[in-house]
Amino acid sequence: MNTIELRKTADKIKDLINKVNSEEQREKLYDQLYEIEYNIDNLERALKREELRKQASETGTLTVSTMWEEYPDCKLSLNHYKADKSLCIDIWNLEEGPIARLTVCLNKKGLPENQSYIDDNNCPWALEFIETYGLGKRIGIGFSGYCTYSLVEWNIDELNKYI
Repeated sequence: MNTIELRKTADKIKDLINKVNSEEQREKLYDQLYEIEYNIDNLERALKREELRKQASETGTLTVSTMWEEYPDCKLSLNHYKADKSLCIDIWNLEEGPIARLTVCLNKKGLPENQSYIDDNNCPWALEFIETYGLGKRIGIGFSGYCTYSLVEWNIDELNKYI
């Protein structure tokens, strides 16, 4: 089913909910409606990811959607933190300059070269961004003070495409 068909089905269920007298039937319809809307969201998110990946492979740049703005035409900058030698990744917009530092140094010596912690406290959009472009995957968490940070295993080949 595509999103148009799912939305039509959701609209029919909404109409039925207003017509049904039984509370039990109404609850079942609300459950169905919730499941359909959840599937619509997942399908739209998957379509957006596919579109972004295609655009990135054509242009060699990434689109970064933060909570404030969407930045097209972005590249990555890769370095290492001096304290623990973990990977440091910055995002740069070709027109506006630096957008964000994806990673954070927790001074956890002994991390493999392709792993580092991401700053999902200041960049709550970071994990979705990383997964959208296949740049890495979350494999654990780390702690510093009251904050938690996602540990990411990076796909170095994918990162290198956007330097």
